[in-house]
Amino acid sequence: MNCPNCNSTKVVRDGRTEQGKRRFRCRNCSYRWVENASCTKLRWTNDEIENLKKLYLDERLPKDKIAEELNRSYKSVESKIQELGLHRDRIDKKIIKKICPVCGREFITGGRKGKKDKIYCSIQCANIAQRKDTGYRAWLRFAEKIKQRDNYQCVICKRKKSDGYKIETHHIIPKKWTKPSEFKGEEKLSDCITVCAECHGALERLTKAAMEHKPDFNIWNLLEALIDSETLNRIKNS
Repeated sequence: MNCPNCNSTKVVRDGRTEQGKRRFRCRNCSYRWVENASCTKLRWTNDEIENLKKLYLDERLPKDKIAEELNRSYKSVESKIQELGLHRDRIDKKIIKKICPVCGREFITGGRKGKKDKIYCSIQCANIAQRKDTGYRAWLRFAEKIKQRDNYQCVICKRKKSDGYKIETHHIIPKKWTKPSEFKGEEKLSDCITVCAECHGALERLTKAAMEHKPDFNIWNLLEALIDSETLNRIKNS
């Protein structure tokens, strides 16, 4: 028997695998292999390497398809790609030039597969466009009324805006919109409360857990345990 790596005849037995197959070792190059192995291919030929580059870089096939084409294992193909240092260009979409509708500046978008094209040139222009939206402005006015009703303080922990805490508006009744620009004034003042950022996150998690455990859960029962009765009556009567 000759070594499949160096073709030497200095071959000795080297135990068996867990499946009971005979293992051999070459004394000349220390290469080890298994008798009647399912994968008979060991080294990559130049033609196989060229085909690998063509399939991976030019045709952009996934690694499992390349393994089928070359009759190699997925792990072998992946290891060879890493060894050769092959990197595919991630630009799969055409680069498009657009004009920002806010500032009128030309900008470039596209170029990344799976990413949506930009509408505005920057976050600042996107914020300006949002502020100009009538729904967004209506929501700001509505949220300000709620904060005024609650004296600009968290109804749960009593933290105030004047003390440097960030206060937010929480929907007791789940809102029917996902963006402030979609606000149509359907909510009532009693549907929302003023909370600090910390209590807002905790209240969202408690509500979600309660609704998952009991779909017909009454959210007011939770609020009665967190908010004092005087504040809660003011919210309900607003």
